[in-house]
Amino acid sequence: MPRSLAALGLAVVCAARPAAAQTATFLHPSPTDGLTLPGLASAVADRATAPGVSPSGLGFLRGGELDYFHEGFGSATLGGDGLYLAEGLGGLSLGYGVEWVRPDGCGATGVSLNGMVSGVSPGGPGPCYRRQTFSAATSAGKFFSLGASYATFSSADSAAQDNLGAWSFGAGLRTRLVSLSVNALDANAPRFGATTLPRRWDFGAGLRLPQTDRVTLGVDWLLRECGTATGPCGPDGALWSASLTGEVVRGLTLFAQGTRDLGLGATGFTLGVTLDFGNAGVTFGSAVVPGGSTQALGVRFSSDRWSSLVSGPSTAAKIDLDQALASGSGGALSLVFGGGKADPFLDLLGDLRALERDTTVRAVVFRTAGLPLGMGRAEELRAEMLRLKAAGKKLAFYLVSGGDLDYYVASAADRILVAPQAMLLINGFSASAMFAAGTLGKLGVKVQAVRVGAYKNAPDEFTRGDMSPEQREVDEALLDDLDRRYVSAVVKSRNVEERAFRTLLDKGIVTGAELKEKGLIDAIAYPDELEAAAKALAGTDVRLADAAVPEARDLRWGERPRIAIIRVVGDIVGGRSRSSPLGGSVAGAETIAAQIRAAASSPLVKAIVLRVDSPGGDGLASDLIWRELKQAKDVQHKPCVASMGDVAASGGYYVAVGCEEIFAEPSTVTGSIGVFALKPDASGLMEKLGVKQETLVRGKSADLFSLSRPWTDDELKTLQAWVDQFYDQFLDRVAAGRPLKKDEIDKIARGRVWSGQEALERHLVDHLGSIDDAVASAKAKAGLAADAEVDVVTVGGDGSLLDLGATDDADARALAALSAGATPEVRAALREAWRVAHTPSGPQAAMPYSLEIH
Repeated sequence: MPRSLAALGLAVVCAARPAAAQTATFLHPSPTDGLTLPGLASAVADRATAPGVSPSGLGFLRGGELDYFHEGFGSATLGGDGLYLAEGLGGLSLGYGVEWVRPDGCGATGVSLNGMVSGVSPGGPGPCYRRQTFSAATSAGKFFSLGASYATFSSADSAAQDNLGAWSFGAGLRTRLVSLSVNALDANAPRFGATTLPRRWDFGAGLRLPQTDRVTLGVDWLLRECGTATGPCGPDGALWSASLTGEVVRGLTLFAQGTRDLGLGATGFTLGVTLDFGNAGVTFGSAVVPGGSTQALGVRFSSDRWSSLVSGPSTAAKIDLDQALASGSGGALSLVFGGGKADPFLDLLGDLRALERDTTVRAVVFRTAGLPLGMGRAEELRAEMLRLKAAGKKLAFYLVSGGDLDYYVASAADRILVAPQAMLLINGFSASAMFAAGTLGKLGVKVQAVRVGAYKNAPDEFTRGDMSPEQREVDEALLDDLDRRYVSAVVKSRNVEERAFRTLLDKGIVTGAELKEKGLIDAIAYPDELEAAAKALAGTDVRLADAAVPEARDLRWGERPRIAIIRVVGDIVGGRSRSSPLGGSVAGAETIAAQIRAAASSPLVKAIVLRVDSPGGDGLASDLIWRELKQAKDVQHKPCVASMGDVAASGGYYVAVGCEEIFAEPSTVTGSIGVFALKPDASGLMEKLGVKQETLVRGKSADLFSLSRPWTDDELKTLQAWVDQFYDQFLDRVAAGRPLKKDEIDKIARGRVWSGQEALERHLVDHLGSIDDAVASAKAKAGLAADAEVDVVTVGGDGSLLDLGATDDADARALAALSAGATPEVRAALREAWRVAHTPSGPQAAMPYSLEIH
C-alpha cells in the first residue's frame, strides 16, 4: 500500500480496534466529545483514531492509515459514524477526523448532553452534530511524543454547538515495557452557550508482558476540574477504565475492557475481536452498559502491513540487480542536492533478508546485464543468495550478458538462464596496470616520488615504463587466489569437472548453447519466459512480480538499541564526503569523524560497524578517522567492528585497525601498509610551451611543492625521513590493533597487497565474513543477545556536487564533460588522473598501484 494520504484516501477504511458505544448517562460526556473508543487506552493509542483519547498517541504512528466505523446497532442512546485519516512522517504526524454523532432522540433544539448546561436534566437527548478534529504530533523517535488537536462542531439543532471549539493537548512517554500519557482535554475551557466547560485530565498507563509485544494492559483515570463543573467532578467523580488486548494467533486479536464511573456508581464491559489481513482489517465490538447495549463494526486499511490471519498468495520475486545497485535514487536533482541511497548494496542485502522471512515468497528471480561490483561484494551477495536457498527459497538467475564475476554469483542459483545471443565473457580473470612515464617524459613532465617499501608501487604509474617484479609478484598471487576459489565454487555448485570448466575458460567467448551443453547453465530464454520458469522452479502456480518489501507494523514500544554502520567508501580525503565528478564516492575525514562522534555519544547506539570499501588516500585524513574510532572505544566505550568490501587497503586498512575486530571477504584486496609522496615536475613541459615562471622565496624550500622545479637532493632526504616517520606511525597503529608485533607487521607490510584469505592467514584480519557477520559480532561485543532486536542504521550517503569545494567546481564540470560517453576504462583512467592531480602534498596511504581485475 502507498504511504501517501492521497492514495489512502481512495480506499474505504476502518474502525479503530475495539469500538463500542456508551450511554450518555454512563459516560457523562462533554459536548466536545465525539464517538467513544473505550478499547483504546490513552497510553496505548497509536492509530489514526488516537486523537480521540490522546493527541500525543498520533506521534507514534508510522505510515498512513484511514479508519471508518459505525456504532449504534444496539439499544444504547449514543451512535454514529466516524472517519479518521492520519499520516506518520517520521518526526511529524498529521491527522484529520470527522464524526457524525447521533444521540438517540437527537434533534431537540438547544438540548445538551447529561446536564452539562444549566437547567437541563441529566440523561436528556442531545443535538445531532458533526465533529471535525485537526491533529498534529511531534515525536522523538519511539520514546516521547507531544500532540495537540482542535475540534470544531456544526449542528442544525444547536447554535451553541456551532460556536464551540475545543483544544486538547497530550504528552506520551514509552519505554520497552511501560507507556505513560497525560492529556488535557478541553484545555481552553471552551464556552458552550452561557456555560464554561471544565477542563478534563486523563492519566494513562500501559504495560507489556516481557518477551512479547502482543499482550497489552491499559489503564486510564479521567477526572474533571471542579471550578466550572455542574456534575460529578474531581477524584470522587472520576472514571476508571482498564483494557486487555492480546493477539492469540497471528492476525486474530481479542480485547476486553471494563469501565467504572465513580460519580454515577455505574459499570460497563466491552468485548471484541479484530481480524487482520495485512494491510486491511475488520473489527467487531460489543458493549454492555447501564441502560442498554451497543455493537460496532469497522474495517481498516493502512500502508503498514499488520499480521495476517491468512497467508498471501505465493509469489516469485523478481530483482533487477542493475536497478537495485544504482547509486542514485532522486534523479538529476539528487546529483545537485544529494539525497541518494545511503548504500544501494547494503539496502539490497537488507531486502534479501526480508525476502528470506517472507513466507509468501516461494522463488526469487535475479536479473543482470553486468554487476557493478568487485569480487569482494560479489562474494557477499552470493553468500546472501545461499542463505535464501537455505531458507527454502528457489533461486533463478537470468543473465542478459556478463562475465566471470556475474557467472560466479549466478552459480549460487538453482537454475541459470541466459538471453539468446547474450555476450558471455566467461574466460577467466586478468589484471592490468598502465604506465605513463614514457608519455609524460615526451611532454616534459617528470614525476618524483619518495616511498617506503618495494611493494608500494602507486608512483610506478607515473615513474616507470613497465611492471616492477614486486608488482608482478603481487598480481600473480592475487589472480591465483581468486582463480582457485572461483573455479572451486563453480565446479561444486554446477557439479561439473574442473578440467572441462577450465577448457571452456580458455576458449574466450562462449555461447549460451555451449554453456548449456556443458551443464553450466540450464536454459536459454527470453524475458517474457521468466514467469513460466519461476512457476516450474517453485513447483506451483506463482505470480512473478518485482520484489517489494512492505513495511511491517512495528508493535514495539520505545527505541531498539542501534548498531550504526558508518561507511568509508572511495578515496579518503580531508574535508567533507562527496560524490566524485566522474562517479563513485569520496570519503571525507571531516564527515566521517563527525558521524563517529555522533554514534559514540548516542545512548541508543550500542556499537559501531565500520564499512570500508576504500583504496585509501590522504594519510592525515586516515589518521583523523582512526583517532575518532579510538576515542569512541576508549572514551565512550563503544565497540567497533570493521567490515571490508571489495577493497580496504592502505588508508582503508589504516582506519579498519581502529576497530577491535575485522571481517573481510576472501577476495577483499587489503593490506598495503605503506606510505608515499609524489610531485610532478612540469618544468620541461612549461619550457616547451614557452611558459616561464619566476618565484620569490623566503626560505630555501618555500616552494617545495611547486610544479615548476624538481626536488633537490636535500629535499628528497627530508621528504624520505618524513615518509619514514609516517610509515613507522602506520606500523604503530597496526600493532596497537592487531595481535602482531611491530617487526612482524613490517615483514608483511612494505606496501604489499593481500587478498582477504591471505590476510586472514597473516592475522591482518580476524574472520572471513559478511557485514551481517560483523553486525552479529558487534551485538555480542555490546552485550546484546544474538536474538536481540536491534535497528541497524546505515549512516549517510553520497554527497552532492554542491559539497565540492569551490576550487573543485571548474575541474568537476570540465572532467564530467570530458568523460561524457567514455568507456568505463577511459573513465577510470580519467578518475585516476583527477585523483593524482588533486593529491595533497602530505604522505599518501593509498593502494600501491591502479589495479584493475577483469
